[in-house]
Amino acid sequence: MIITGLIVEYNPFHNGHLYHLTKSREITQADLTIAVMSGNFVQRGEPAIINKWDRAEMALKSGVDVLIELPTIYATSSAENFSYGAILALEAIKATNFVFGSESNEISKLRDIAKLSINEPDKLSTEIKKNLNDGLSFMQAKQLAYEKFYPNLSDILTEPNNILGLNYIKALSVLNSQIKPYAIKRKGANYHSLDLSSLSSASAIRMRINSLDEVKSAMPERSYTILKKNKNNRSTLQVGEIFAIISILLKRAKIEELYSLPEMEIGMPELLKKEIYLSSTFDEFINNCTSKRYSNSRIRRALIRLLLGITQTDLEESQKATSLPYLRILGLNSNKGKLIKQWKDNLEVDLIQKTSNYKPESKLSNLLWTTDLKATDLYFNLIKNDEYSLGKQDFIHPLVII
Repeated sequence: MIITGLIVEYNPFHNGHLYHLTKSREITQADLTIAVMSGNFVQRGEPAIINKWDRAEMALKSGVDVLIELPTIYATSSAENFSYGAILALEAIKATNFVFGSESNEISKLRDIAKLSINEPDKLSTEIKKNLNDGLSFMQAKQLAYEKFYPNLSDILTEPNNILGLNYIKALSVLNSQIKPYAIKRKGANYHSLDLSSLSSASAIRMRINSLDEVKSAMPERSYTILKKNKNNRSTLQVGEIFAIISILLKRAKIEELYSLPEMEIGMPELLKKEIYLSSTFDEFINNCTSKRYSNSRIRRALIRLLLGITQTDLEESQKATSLPYLRILGLNSNKGKLIKQWKDNLEVDLIQKTSNYKPESKLSNLLWTTDLKATDLYFNLIKNDEYSLGKQDFIHPLVII
């Protein structure tokens, strides 16, 4: 059986995702397509625009066969640890291959950079450190170092999907994985574009959550209907809406507590503490803190980790993992019942379909699981909707089956 894995966020599912899914099935001749998806908080350091089950339903109704939740600690990490966790998940689902989007579609270059990253030459390491000391972010420092020593590869490091692809391939190598990667050239608007078209980015769609009719043509009809239902029910969530809570947490946090968060370095906690008193909106705060050293997404991830209580120690524990202790199913396609049963029977990892039945037995499983449960509770507590007032949605919400 050919199992094609997809690493996704679907925040929300749009026409570009449908293109990626369709091409992935075509290229790999998949019997099953299984998507590993971020849960209620995503890699750019935000709450997802709608909850993980409704995003799973969007994907299932568009042709994905099974939705697996990527543990929150990985889902809210930098590109490197996000990718590592996602590849661990693909290993656990026994994927034959996986397909990722890429701005360049030059997988050979990504392999070359991955090899250099794993066995970094001294001259490259020294140059990256020099650039970091000059105040550049890690990716900027790396790109400039590659421009100096490997100019034929440096252009790859400027685009977000290429960077993720590089880290997927690096993780495959580190884990000695036999999963075969494929790249598909990204179509339509780039990752950060806010322009409108039939292939608008997820960013453009989220920005227009209060005027959804403008982006109707950029989404499959079923996805649009689910997103509109959430908007009408007041069940959407954007990071700016939780600024008051983040502000309180930052103001009450001690400097040493902020230094315990992942990706913190000297000066960053002091900057956050200073600017939170000088900013009246979330966007103003982010803009005031963003610099060539501290990227927008890095600051957002720091705030989400503060909200979720994810520490550097937690991150390091996740980085030591060589396999995932469990797979959490969010939804599945009943039309593929026989194949899905065959797939389940071959798994060598705990498969969670009913939350109350799962009891973590290791330090890693307890860390990942309790963080996932806390993330879901916090997400729904942040939504001002009586339907979710009881909390513990992970124990209440049914598996999505279409």
